[in-house]
Formats: sequence, structure tokens, C-alpha cells
Amino acid sequence: MMLEMGKEVSPRTVADHYADFLSVFVIDQVDAGELEQMPVAVLVTDTIMTDADSKARLAQTIIEHAGVDKIGHRQPLSGPPALPPPV
Repeated sequence: MMLEMGKEVSPRTVADHYADFLSVFVIDQVDAGELEQMPVAVLVTDTIMTDADSKARLAQTIIEHAGVDKIGHRQPLSGPPALPPPV
């Protein structure tokens, strides 16, 4: 996508592009050398997902970094969900 927009393909370019929407940018350990150039806070970890365990490990790392205590915890609805008006 970045190449199609005529931009350099790098974590820094992606972080620059989305900086207004990010509080933390997750990058792979291979790209850790680009930390000083990042416009937002960075979480460096192994992002390569080759199986269910590596996917779960990455998700857990991000959840722990975010400080989320309860995964999937939601407040109960006070009534039925609001539906959009019929078209």
C-alpha cells in the first residue's frame, strides 16, 4: 500500500501515516533499529505468527502492554440493543 502511494515501505512510514490514530505502534524485533525515528510510542516484540501459540503469545503481549485486566469483559446491557431504523 505504501509503495502504491509512492512512499517508502518501512515501519516508520506506516507509523507516520497513522500517527494521529495511534497511541502505541507494535513492531517486530527485526525493526527495532528504527525506534528513534518513530513518531509514537513503540512496543517491540516477536510479531511473526506461524501457529496458534505464536498468535496467542503476540495477543497476550499486546494485552499486557495495554494493561487490560479482563479480556472480553463487558458491562451488561440495561435493555435490548438499539436497532437501526428500517430502510
